[in-house]
Amino acid sequence: MTLPLLPLGAHNVPEGFLLALGQEGIPWVEASTSPWLTRFVLYDSRRGPPPLFGDDQAMIDVAPLCCGKSDTRGTSEDLAGQIVRQDSALFSWNIGGLVAREEIAAVDKRDLRRQMMSALRKKLEEAGGVWVKVSPFPFPYRSAFNFRFDHDTYVPADLSRLLEAIDGAEGATTHFVCGSAYKKHPEALARLRGLDVQCHGYWHHTYRDRETNLRNIERGLDVLRDAGFEPRAFAAPHGRYNPGLAAALDELKLAYSSEFALAYDETPFLPAGSRVWQVPVHPVSLGIVLEAARSREDDLAATAVQETAKHFQEVARRKYESGDPVFLYGHPDGRLGRYPLVVKRVLETAATFGALWKTTLTDFARWWGVRARCSLRLYRQEESFLAVVERRPRGFLPALEIWREERVALLPIDGPLVRFCTSSLAFQRRRAPEDELRPMRVDRRHSLRGSFQRFIDWEKATPASEIEVRSLRDLMKKTLRMIRG
Repeated sequence: MTLPLLPLGAHNVPEGFLLALGQEGIPWVEASTSPWLTRFVLYDSRRGPPPLFGDDQAMIDVAPLCCGKSDTRGTSEDLAGQIVRQDSALFSWNIGGLVAREEIAAVDKRDLRRQMMSALRKKLEEAGGVWVKVSPFPFPYRSAFNFRFDHDTYVPADLSRLLEAIDGAEGATTHFVCGSAYKKHPEALARLRGLDVQCHGYWHHTYRDRETNLRNIERGLDVLRDAGFEPRAFAAPHGRYNPGLAAALDELKLAYSSEFALAYDETPFLPAGSRVWQVPVHPVSLGIVLEAARSREDDLAATAVQETAKHFQEVARRKYESGDPVFLYGHPDGRLGRYPLVVKRVLETAATFGALWKTTLTDFARWWGVRARCSLRLYRQEESFLAVVERRPRGFLPALEIWREERVALLPIDGPLVRFCTSSLAFQRRRAPEDELRPMRVDRRHSLRGSFQRFIDWEKATPASEIEVRSLRDLMKKTLRMIRG
């Protein structure tokens, strides 16, 4: 029997490499449990010798595929190890001459994934394989669009202007609501009914320990449930991510979360040891550009609004052309609600893209979950190929991406068997992503005061009376908060 070209076998392959395969849509199986199910077997020579399988199987060492430039400084490190990092750092963007700053994931995980997958593709094709994968979007889309709004506080006029700006495009938005800001305003929550509404916690802070995060998220979920919503997701205040938050999310069994301190401008994935999907977004918001404008003597708020709109439009164009999801984010209160021009401009740009899936983050996370369970075997039969598909996603029409050089053909998976010949497919050029919008890392000096504030998790969002003392750092934090009033 002819061995299938897919799935790939994996033997002692690093977790980061397997994570990248899943995001890419390349099916794989554990070679130790299914040694005869695949033509190509991946292994890591750093972890041991290749497995002893059949003569008609090709062994591919992923060790050299994991070497490359892993950050903006060009440092060469193990990409598979870098991709599972969970630390963050301060970065900056030059947006129309304004230097906006935000703390985001320390490494560009999309870039790491693409380096490894590009190297794997070259090895596979040299060994007689083909680059065929499950598309990241349902057929016939080449990209997906969503604008995520984090409702930190409630400003009636700003909410009204935002809802007016998204009129007709509500299905492409997701709203993360802070419970403490909306609990006393049922009329505001009523205005959000019918939209994709999720949890932004109760107090606007991401804590360091599991217990406090758990209590804060549960209180935020309760506010929404009491108002008639059924929240299934969370986005951490300030985009932070830490082990305490991860543990709380898993205990709550939420469907997904979204923290740009863990990953940004990337497709969804399951963090190490977690069952909660991460749905990354583009980490630039109007808020940080306005902060950059107001820090100058000639307060350039109007310029910030115009330049942010241009930035979002350019991000949307490039992501659509390269086949990446267009997931943007911002805040209605005092920002997008006060300056709805930014939202309107982006929605106008998105409307010009013909194969764009305008969706909620909740529906996209649901799609990603069923996509991950889809099973694919690919056979070569003389001049054609046969794909055998099991566990096809219900409610969605998945698609195959068949790549030839820098062109891709999209083929719907409309049954358990999909037969195709590459000579009869219509291939379209896919524009490669460019680095012009990539942020620059900012080296900041840590003062003794700043180090102390990070140690005690200093913040003013939580009332001092509600700070629970479980450790010395909690006691120090509560004491200082009570002294300062």
